[in-house]
Amino acid sequence: NTGGGGGGNSIQGGAGPTQTTGGSGGSGIVIVRSGSSCGVIFTTCSACAPVTSPDGSTMIAEFKASSNLNILDSDAGVAFDYLVVAGGGGGGSNYGGGGGAGGYRSSFPGATKLQLQPGPHAITIGGGGAGGTSSGKGSSGTVSTAGYIFADGGGGGGSAGTDSATTAGIPGGSGGGVANDGNPHPAPSGNVRPTDPVQGFNGGQGRQPNSNNGAGGGGGASAVGGTAFPSATPQGGGAPGGAGKTNLITGSPVAYAGGGGGGSQNSPATAGSGGSGGGGAGGQSSSPQTNGTNGTVNTGGGGGG
Repeated sequence: NTGGGGGGNSIQGGAGPTQTTGGSGGSGIVIVRSGSSCGVIFTTCSACAPVTSPDGSTMIAEFKASSNLNILDSDAGVAFDYLVVAGGGGGGSNYGGGGGAGGYRSSFPGATKLQLQPGPHAITIGGGGAGGTSSGKGSSGTVSTAGYIFADGGGGGGSAGTDSATTAGIPGGSGGGVANDGNPHPAPSGNVRPTDPVQGFNGGQGRQPNSNNGAGGGGGASAVGGTAFPSATPQGGGAPGGAGKTNLITGSPVAYAGGGGGGSQNSPATAGSGGSGGGGAGGQSSSPQTNGTNGTVNTGGGGGG
């Protein structure tokens, strides 16, 4: 559960090789943490949201599926640290753009906390978007919520084609990458419902130099998705997904919300790598043909194109 985007797809259609699919985006995650002096008790669904207490008083609930957070406390309400990551976008098919990472929001450490009253509170975990098939775009991920805090799903990656409706990535928490693109199209926007700090960054642009096509990477929580040729070398290579962010809310460093890598058309060019934080690598059109890689579950990583 990192919310990473899926990798884009690179196998061509028509009379040639069978088209491959983009990788699916990774599902999101929600983590809430009470301070050691709060005297609060969490209860949840133990299978989908285990609660740990590293020091006997701090409470950490880690939601990997939607459930209720039940707060037992005699006071009028307590402020909690939170991490909310949405589902990552799916990568586009046919050497497509990488999926954008799911939106990333956190108070830990040192930012404004989430205020919740005692009682039950619904926690929603966003699903990762499906990878594109048959020259289709990747689907966008879905929203994660904890109380009044939301994070938007990552945008799906575009698919190789001749019209902008097909090749353009989709805006989202982080934007999906653009597929092969001779114009080029504007980078798909991240932070689609503006927050401060931002949820994520724009997807990368694709490029079509002659017949060697490379796709842009999906945006991540801390960086824009990479732009294909001329930044990707040799020409025709896919661009990397944008990097995610590392957070210590559980007590250990974990990276979330990396963008999916863009797909590549021709060897010796290579597909784009997934961004740190669960982003899937892009696929390869020429031999050896590969599909885009899925984003890592519960990270919000984007799928590879």
